[in-house]
Amino acid sequence: MDLIWLESPNNPYATISDLEWFADLANRTGACLAVDSTLSSPLGQRPFDHGAHIVMHSSTKYLSGHSDLLGGVLIVHPTLTNITADKLRAERTIDGAVMGNLEAWLLLRSIRTYSLRIQRQTQTALTIVDWLEHQRVKRNKITKVHHPSLKSHPSYSLAARYLRLPPATFSFEFESQSQARSFARSLVLCKQATSLGGVETLIDWRYAFDTTVSPALLRISVGIEEANDLIQDFEQALTKAN
Repeated sequence: MDLIWLESPNNPYATISDLEWFADLANRTGACLAVDSTLSSPLGQRPFDHGAHIVMHSSTKYLSGHSDLLGGVLIVHPTLTNITADKLRAERTIDGAVMGNLEAWLLLRSIRTYSLRIQRQTQTALTIVDWLEHQRVKRNKITKVHHPSLKSHPSYSLAARYLRLPPATFSFEFESQSQARSFARSLVLCKQATSLGGVETLIDWRYAFDTTVSPALLRISVGIEEANDLIQDFEQALTKAN
């Protein structure tokens, strides 16, 4: 069976794929449509509602929410249970990729606060997006904000169709690499790290790991801190960016 693999929203631009278009393609060609929906979280997007056959989430990220476990989840649509799900279970048994007791306990702990965390993170993210977009319009060192809630984003219309909540992980760009790195170093509340989805806000200079992106780009994973505190931290860091 052929596989169509999508990451939507994608990392780090938060671009949305037209899930129903790909679902139609999969049905016409007999392929399996799998969607990595990690950046949206299960509350933010429901790929099964739009024709996906398999949905993947890195439970290390939003499902865990505390940056203290490694894990992953594959959810198979009920119509494929007797075929694909059985094969995946057999593969897991053979490879031994079974989550440990501690990781399973930590994940169950995290699920208890999952909905509260996600809603807070997405609301705070929108506040930060608005602030960043305001700086871009003023031409205050910010040149691009990659978030699908903005009309300037190429996935704005698709986000309205497919997202139930906006992503709390997105990216933005400065005029230069030096400004981006200076900004990240000057932040007090936000640490530089490459993870995402946790209760702490993290800034990541993606070019260090992915040279296909602009060296002036920073990815942010918004946590559950007070939005005003984060904005104040961003303001002081922006004045130091050079």
